[in-house]
Amino acid sequence: PLCVFVNSKSGGNQGKVLISQLRRVLNPIQVWDLAKGGPERILKTFSKIPKSRILVCGGDGTVAWILSALEELEGVRSPPIAILPLGTGNDLARVHGWGGGYVGESLLEILKEVSESYTTMLDRWEVTVETEVKRKVKTFNNYFGIGADAQAALDFHRLRENKPELFFSRMTNKVWYAVLGAEDIFKNSCIELPRRVTLVCDGVEVQIPDDCQGLVFLNIDSYAGGINLWSGGTYAEQALEEEETGMLDIVSIKGCLHLGQITVGLSQAEKIAQAETIEIYTDMKFPCQLDGEPWGQKKCIFRIVKK
Repeated sequence: PLCVFVNSKSGGNQGKVLISQLRRVLNPIQVWDLAKGGPERILKTFSKIPKSRILVCGGDGTVAWILSALEELEGVRSPPIAILPLGTGNDLARVHGWGGGYVGESLLEILKEVSESYTTMLDRWEVTVETEVKRKVKTFNNYFGIGADAQAALDFHRLRENKPELFFSRMTNKVWYAVLGAEDIFKNSCIELPRRVTLVCDGVEVQIPDDCQGLVFLNIDSYAGGINLWSGGTYAEQALEEEETGMLDIVSIKGCLHLGQITVGLSQAEKIAQAETIEIYTDMKFPCQLDGEPWGQKKCIFRIVKK
């Protein structure tokens, strides 16, 4: 038994086209358009069916939405989730063997793969953001970043919010991301990070390199569309491994130029540590991103633990 959630806003017009195609090969009641409402009611009903599976058609953010919705349904069975990637980076899809983006492959073949695929476990992490006035808890599946990498993501997010007509395909999105990252090379907006951030891993303070402009905390071996920041290379070159290690990999990048060099294989990120519990103390505002969702964060304490 299969339930399909489609984010019709993902992948330009791909989501809308997929809905009509899927409803022709499946019973229409099995296909739900997330633009028409959240997944909670559907999940509550469908999760009661034995051996059921879920197919999510969308980006990593859509997958995270479904995972969080399942988590909130206490006492309900959590069916395994397959991914038909429609987003820009699709890192979660990459590490679980579903590829970097849907390009019109046979839906019948994909549905066959969903029925024959094996299940694997995925760590999820909780970030508590503490300021003088409030405390907020967030969850991530892929990675958490503070500094230069998040600045590019924040600029991208603001431009897409203001001018959505400029973002009409996966390739266009990547081009804009690269352009905005290039702009930050000249700003050096996070050059103060080593002096304004304290990093504590499993109770031990860890030295941040003097040339660090960004810290990335990795749960999976794919970042920003297939870059393996911890081991080097792209994810396509790595063996598929079970994404449950109980630890986060922490790397340092020297800025957006360095990140660009890593992307094309001319450099590597600097390994900092691996840890189960992490505390980050900042004393100024920094750009942050969690699974690609960016924001500007004032002085705070981040506490990261396995969820």
